[in-house]
Amino acid sequence: MSRPMKHVLFLVAFALVGLLALPGSAGYSPTGSHDTHVVLPGESLGSIALSHGVSEDQIALANGLVGDKVVYIGNQLRLSGPGFTATASGPVHYRVPSADTLVHIASHQGVSAHELAHLNGVAETAEFEGGDVIHLPGQAWVCPVDHARYFNDWGFPRSGGRFHTGTDLFAPRGTPVRAPVAGLVTQVTGSAGGYQFELLGDDGNTYLGSHMDGFAASGRVTAGTVIGYVGDSGNAVGSEPHLHFQIHPDGGIPVNPYPSLLGNEC
Repeated sequence: MSRPMKHVLFLVAFALVGLLALPGSAGYSPTGSHDTHVVLPGESLGSIALSHGVSEDQIALANGLVGDKVVYIGNQLRLSGPGFTATASGPVHYRVPSADTLVHIASHQGVSAHELAHLNGVAETAEFEGGDVIHLPGQAWVCPVDHARYFNDWGFPRSGGRFHTGTDLFAPRGTPVRAPVAGLVTQVTGSAGGYQFELLGDDGNTYLGSHMDGFAASGRVTAGTVIGYVGDSGNAVGSEPHLHFQIHPDGGIPVNPYPSLLGNEC
């Protein structure tokens, strides 16, 4: 079955349980803050935009709504904000943590010493001091979970008055979780998120993943390195195994990962 068809079937399943907002207009009842709106029965993207005096495109951009731009009852929408799609990176800056050789750095980063030397205009025998900044080759953006099932569940209501700030990637328990970009991985264990990773990407963005079944690599990793395994830890115990995945551009507030996942053909 094709990836688009899988997404369609996943959306249909949620529509059947009554989460899909109806088309057409509806009067606005103040809900949420002045920066957000929680979708009410009968509302559409168009009616919400009209009620707040903003454009549909502005709301769609802020919430990563692509394609048919479906909204769901109970979904919290941001009324403004930048859009974001993670892409393959060009050459990135890398600060050498301690005295090291070009050959060792190249081996650790998974690139050839010749390529690294050429990119930085130095000899392959070069040595660096801690704090030196060099260029690393760009890397492709890697899907965090291969062949995962997902749909645009950004802003969905959660217990305790919370709203979903990521995308849930469903896959069999034990499916490898991979670093989408090169960077520094920290492992965290929490009562809500269970086994979690935080990846400070060399692309300047921070990536978070929760509910894993266990950890794998940590510290400096390259794109595609296995850093954990899909599970249901934390407050997801007993649910279908999945990875809760977040993206924070420039380490700031989270944005919807859905456009990045689609754009990179995950």
